[in-house]
Amino acid sequence: MVWSGDHWDIETKDGHKDSAHVAIMATGVLHHPKIPDIKGLESFAGRAMHTAQWDTAIDLTGKSIGVIGNGSTGVQMVTHLGKHGHDIVHFQRSPQWIMPHPNFEYSEEDKARFRASVEAMMPFAMTRPIEPISAVFTSGITDFDSPQIHEIEEICRNFLENAVVDPVLREKLRPTYKAACKRLIYSYDYYSVAQMPNVETIVSGIKEIVPEGVIDNDGILHPLDILALATGFHTDRFVRLISIKGLNGRDIEDAWAERCAAYGHLHPRFPEPSLQRAKFACRKLLVDRRSRTAMGICRATSGSVSSSNASGIVASKAALTIMKIVG
Repeated sequence: MVWSGDHWDIETKDGHKDSAHVAIMATGVLHHPKIPDIKGLESFAGRAMHTAQWDTAIDLTGKSIGVIGNGSTGVQMVTHLGKHGHDIVHFQRSPQWIMPHPNFEYSEEDKARFRASVEAMMPFAMTRPIEPISAVFTSGITDFDSPQIHEIEEICRNFLENAVVDPVLREKLRPTYKAACKRLIYSYDYYSVAQMPNVETIVSGIKEIVPEGVIDNDGILHPLDILALATGFHTDRFVRLISIKGLNGRDIEDAWAERCAAYGHLHPRFPEPSLQRAKFACRKLLVDRRSRTAMGICRATSGSVSSSNASGIVASKAALTIMKIVG
């Protein structure tokens, strides 16, 4: 993709050529798995997989599963597998604040109504609650003495205190930083699963991985059959592997050699590339495509634009619980 005076010359991998005044980089940010740099990982005799590259053909029956990482993916995986009776060892680098929310269920009749009518989904859509929710978190993270951050922290702290009965485990799961310093984890049942006898939480850190399993920093070997790497993504590679050259042939790889940076969605040496996250960019593409002023590179997101997203509806409805803070 090369800037040519007043437009972008774009060529796809298969040789197709096009041009556009505005290019929307709707490539997403979570598609380059980040593999942890842990001593001995390559020596593990079982199966080690990043959660984004999970082999669904594997039979987990009777297997001991280690989960490394406790962001949203790690918490969701431990919760699901733990509920189904699998033996889980959850390795956490640092505990997370958990924001409780109810898990709304929808009947098949509800889902049929949603598929048949956009209007039926409107009561659950994010368009209404998102602004006040954003305002609450914005006020909280920009002023750590604000009522908003104190309320957020109180909700998370009370949830931990009331949900985890074992005082030793409760302290393992207690963060040492204020709520909202990191992205909050939303889960109503992770704490209950963490207390199940088939789930063990390790917070001492990992010393090394050996063929038999994981040795923690206390020197204890945890024998494992499967390692799930819930260790995130290289978010700085969200427009890679696309070659982008802006004003005077400036390569974006050089411009972002130290870190990805832009003013809002724009970069001064790369005219009119809107560096937006996929769902917002694709929405704009659908609005603008008739005028031919934009070309979206939506390689991995077209399906989510054209079909209903039940999980998104659930997440939207769950977010309504935070509205209590606004009032």
